[in-house]
Amino acid sequence: MELVNRLARFFFERDSLIVAFSGGVDSAVLVVVAHRALGERMLAVTGDSPSVPSRDRELTVTFCAAHGIPHQFVATKEFDNPDYRANAGNRCYFCKEELFRQLESLRVAKAFDWIAEGTNRSDLSGHRPGQKAATEAERVISPYLDLGIDKAGVRAIARELRLELAEKPATACLASRIPVGTAVDPEVLRRIDAAENVLRDLGFEQLRVRHHGALVRIEVPAAELMACVEKRERIVTRLRELGFKQVTLDLQGYRIGGGVDG
Repeated sequence: MELVNRLARFFFERDSLIVAFSGGVDSAVLVVVAHRALGERMLAVTGDSPSVPSRDRELTVTFCAAHGIPHQFVATKEFDNPDYRANAGNRCYFCKEELFRQLESLRVAKAFDWIAEGTNRSDLSGHRPGQKAATEAERVISPYLDLGIDKAGVRAIARELRLELAEKPATACLASRIPVGTAVDPEVLRRIDAAENVLRDLGFEQLRVRHHGALVRIEVPAAELMACVEKRERIVTRLRELGFKQVTLDLQGYRIGGGVDG
């Protein structure tokens, strides 16, 4: 319980805050512990954007309802920013900058003291332009970084709390399925989301559908490649119905980045 208690004390000392809740295990732990420490003096908030996987969006609602945590959505407008749509290597910076801008407006309107986000120490080893936006925002805090908690520690807390998301595979925004340098389009993201839901309905949990124009490249763990091949007719049929002309399976299997960025 040591990590849980340290995190709870961290929140209690901040008096009141908003937690940016994406639906992943990192932010789920934050909302649960913050709610235990602060009660109604905290609010879980999810950015509502075409880049958010539909199942993650739904999960934020059901998770907060199940745990009695106050929750709401805030519309983000990153697609109004040509720098975001251009999808250069710093796309995540503009996404997070917009999210924190909207959360800051909500913080002021509702008189909360802080905004907490879920970057953990393990994340610092990767390419994280979005973290720059967090450090630039005056009222944004990163509890895991301040407390030196890595991904293993986050999952340990989630298991200690018996959270249903403790073993949830890592997810990323849908824009990460598009190669850097290819413009991000909301309709393309909708089709990627639908394609990934097809695979999830067939039993695959850790996966990515990488977009390369008319071609999509499916990544599942190497141990599940044969299962994907066995279901290929259903997969190909459904993904062609979504408008993808070529459906390929990446024989290297799922890996972070996957030749794209998430």
